[in-house]
Order: sequence, then structure tokens, then C-alpha cells
Amino acid sequence: MGFTRILAVMALVGAVAATGRPGLAEETNDDLLAGWLAQLRHEASTIATDLEQPRTVVSHGQMLRLGAVSPRVGELTLRLQELGYLTEEEVETAGTVFTEVVEEAVKSFQTDLGLFVDGVVGPQSLAALNRSREEAFRAISYSIRELEQLRENAPPVFLQVNIPSMEALLIRDGSVARRMRVAAGRPDRQTPIMEDRIVEVILNPTWTVPPTIMRNDVLPRLRNSGASGVSASSIYLDGQAVDPATVDWSEVDPWRIGIVQRPGGHNALGRYRFTLTNGESIFLHDTNNRGVFQRAHRAVSSGCVRMEDAAELAELLLRPEGLDAAEVQRRLALGYTQRLPISDAMPVFITYWTATVRPEQGVVIHDDVYYRMNGFSAELPTQGDAASG
Repeated sequence: MGFTRILAVMALVGAVAATGRPGLAEETNDDLLAGWLAQLRHEASTIATDLEQPRTVVSHGQMLRLGAVSPRVGELTLRLQELGYLTEEEVETAGTVFTEVVEEAVKSFQTDLGLFVDGVVGPQSLAALNRSREEAFRAISYSIRELEQLRENAPPVFLQVNIPSMEALLIRDGSVARRMRVAAGRPDRQTPIMEDRIVEVILNPTWTVPPTIMRNDVLPRLRNSGASGVSASSIYLDGQAVDPATVDWSEVDPWRIGIVQRPGGHNALGRYRFTLTNGESIFLHDTNNRGVFQRAHRAVSSGCVRMEDAAELAELLLRPEGLDAAEVQRRLALGYTQRLPISDAMPVFITYWTATVRPEQGVVIHDDVYYRMNGFSAELPTQGDAASG
């Protein structure tokens, strides 16, 4: 469902609620977040009661895929049976052969955990299959703590960007109105965990190469080849436009260089930029590399967040300003940069939940991509504790 239809439905619901007609209970964000907390706590309790259940560990080795014959396939099918993806009969039939039935079970497992769905057991799928109950409990406990903090401050409408799941959720009136994939900072250039707000939409933005990328990526290229590697851009040295091929970059400090990429489909920010208020030059934006959203690992940026459905987000934010989808597209087609302030800023929470709740899959555990759980301890209750709690 697109944002236009979502907004129409929400407006209708709001109008009906305003009439005070009986039998229409208004959903709130607290209801939604409380429900997520309840599911996380239930899953933690379930883990505690399953401690004595067997768990097969799939040995490390080459990727397992359709047609593979290996004792490791036997380990894989046993593990999939324990997780409920294969029956005992299907395990016996497969033996040590990676059959189509096994492939479909792997795909179902990958789908449920939000992994890249290809039916191949590579490093990420193997890690998820072998995740211990203790590790899962720790991830859930960490997320419960983080979710409780957000629940205390959650406004009626906000955008949540969660780093471990690489997802953004538009949360409004007690429901998830939109879910989209994102790409965020890589471990050595992390996206900060913070609360902020979108105050402006920029159509056809330019991109000024930030200091980190200038120092670590662009300047080495200039020194090696005399080219910046930034297409359709202007290069400045001490504020003056220069031809990069005519400059000896070996002794030039990065702070003396300015590179501005012109707007267009080639631009690293894509066609939309969403300005935040932080002082760290972190913002949300479109991208000219749409393929990044098909990757299993999307911790690839230098700190900013790339949005899968930036066009829809822009239309949502600009509609209250009197710009419908057609008008946004008309302005976009003009090709030049336009800065459009948002009168009612959209709150943004960049979070770090290593366990999330999804409608179809229930509780899903995510990789600790920034290793923020290092040093975090969560005591796993005994079965007796779980039963009494």
C-alpha cells in the first residue's frame, strides 16, 4: 500500500474516531510498543524453558546448496527439524543430500529471519542456525531495554530506523504504516544511535564529499590517479575550482579540498535528501545504487542512512505542505536543487534493537553489527525461575 492510500485510510479512521461512535477503540503507539515488549518477554521466557531441548550445531565448511552431499547436510536437516522447518520423515528421506525440500526449508528459515533468501547456507545463515539460546536471550534482553526507553518518549507519529535489522518503520496511530529497507553505516563508520527530526526535504540534492570520505577514500585516489572518482563533480582547492589532473596532490591536506557532485540520477544521494538537525552531518537520503537493498549485509555507508522508498517518504512529508505526489514529481523533473522546509518536523529515532517483532515471523534476532552488546550481560533464568515468573 502506498503512502497516499495509507494517509487516506488514516484520515478516514481519524474522522470516524472523532465522531465518538461506540465500538471504535483508538489504537495508540503505546499499545503497539507494549505489544512488542510482551512478545519479546514471552520469547525470552520460552527460551528459558527450552534450555534442556537438543540443539544440533552445523559444522563450519563450504557453503551448502542444492545438490550438495555431505555429513554437514545431515546436521543441517536435524537443525531445521529442531526449528520446525522439516519433519522427521523429511530428514530421514534427505539423509546427507541437499534436496529441493531442504532448499525450501532453508528459504523459509531465511525469510523468517530477514536474511537474503537464496536457499544457500552461507556464513550469515550458518551463524543464525547455530545461534545459541543464551545468545538469543541476550539479544532479546538488550532490545527490551532499548524498547522501554523509546516507549517513554514515543510521539504519535515517528520514523524509526533500526540498525541491526536495517529497516525503517513509519509508526503512526498504533500501527506500522510503512516498512522499508535501509542501508546504514559500516562498522568503522557507524551511524549514530540518536533521536532527531526531519526538518527539510531537498529535491535533486547536490552532494558535498564529507571529511571522512575525503580523507580516507577520495584523496588517496587523487594522489594515485589524479582523479577523484566522483562523477559529474566540481573540484575546489582552497576555494578555487581546479582541474584535478593539473594539481600535485601529494602534499595537499584534505581540509583544503572541496568536491561537489551535481544533482541528477548519478548523484550519490539520489533524488532526495532528508535533512536532520544533528551536528554530525548525518541525514537520510535516496541513493543512485538501488542494488544495495537486495544485499544481505547493508552496513555499507559512511554514516548516513540510505532509504529504499525515498520517493514515498518525500511525498508523505510534503503533502501537508500542499504538494501532492504529482507536484513533487513535476518539481523533481525540473532537475535543479530545491529545498523544501517541513513545517511539522518528523521525529526520527535511530535505534539499535538486536531483536524485533514482525507480523508474520514473530521475534527475529539480528546480528550485532556494531558490537554494541559487548559487555552487556543478561542473566538467563533457570527453568524454575521461568515457571514461577
